[in-house]
Amino acid sequence: ALPICRRIVQTQYAFCRHLGINSENQTDGIHLPTRHGFESFYGMPWSNVGISRGLMVYENETLVEQACPTTWQNLTHRYTAKAMEFLDYDSGAPHFLYLSFTHVHAPMFSNAAFQNVSLRGAFGDNVAEVDDAVGQVVAHAKKTGRDTVVFLASDNGPWRELSLSGGSAGLLRGGKGQIFEGGIRLPAMAWWPGQIPAGILSDALVSSMDFFPTIMDIAGIPLPKDRIIDGKSILPLLKSPNLASPHESLMHYCGCSLNAARVPPYKAVFAVPVFDAGTMCHKTGLCQCVPPLVTVLEAPLLYQIDIDPGENYPIGKNEQEYVDAIRLINFAVEAHQMTVASVPIQNELGEGDEYEPCCNPPKCQCCKDC
Repeated sequence: ALPICRRIVQTQYAFCRHLGINSENQTDGIHLPTRHGFESFYGMPWSNVGISRGLMVYENETLVEQACPTTWQNLTHRYTAKAMEFLDYDSGAPHFLYLSFTHVHAPMFSNAAFQNVSLRGAFGDNVAEVDDAVGQVVAHAKKTGRDTVVFLASDNGPWRELSLSGGSAGLLRGGKGQIFEGGIRLPAMAWWPGQIPAGILSDALVSSMDFFPTIMDIAGIPLPKDRIIDGKSILPLLKSPNLASPHESLMHYCGCSLNAARVPPYKAVFAVPVFDAGTMCHKTGLCQCVPPLVTVLEAPLLYQIDIDPGENYPIGKNEQEYVDAIRLINFAVEAHQMTVASVPIQNELGEGDEYEPCCNPPKCQCCKDC
């Protein structure tokens, strides 16, 4: 987001997922959003999947809450309030708000006002609460009278190993941690009155990587020339939904492993998880990315994804259609791999107590909004 933040003066990042905190000690904060272009930050350094570590909330670079078990229930309310407070600030410059709620993610929690309000149980309660929060923020943005564009999306499909607490992908195969459509095929919405036609649907192939160049396009900021940008601006597509996708192909990674590739209308799957129940991985809690927890296929599975989104009918490897499509996909993969630079794998750097933040040594507990 740095190129955006250089031009859009007032910026805020509310909540953060798995980007890290410190690098050399307990307080250096090298990986916090305020060190990467954002002017302000309020939120957690990871999702609530780390709930056993207790709630940990930063305000800018100050750890203001740690190990406060009573404050989960009002977390969504606080994110919403901070977002609206930010929208009220009039600096005379364009605003850029990145707001990533903890919902809907296991383990589930809800404010008292949204407990037992849905027939879908705790998962439905979470959906109801985040729906209300998004509605409040958008309504507040309307009240400011500013020209506003809103993008709403999710990061992955349902965590199927958690059953009802993990969500559902409907007729799609697989879920979170997998490159089957149930893990990566997600709905998204865009709202920009006067610019994006209302009530229009598009099934064009796009990626969350497209948000960055699209926002840059909207802001009139050229993309940096010193690196490969995999995303494409979808601004023309948003304004004219009948246009074709700007992507000729998309690569689907799981970690650092390229496990599938898509060249419309085909999708090739190169590796599949070692399932222990249907298309789930209960033993590991979530399907993983590399052997021995995946099987690398000698002959990739090939689907014509536009007519078989459930990935139920792989094309036979002896069919000429299979041979031609795999050849085309292999060309796309080779071209893509030529653009990929080798970098250190951050997740392999490990964790240690020497990097773990502590707001009030040695107790490591502080509660600002308890």
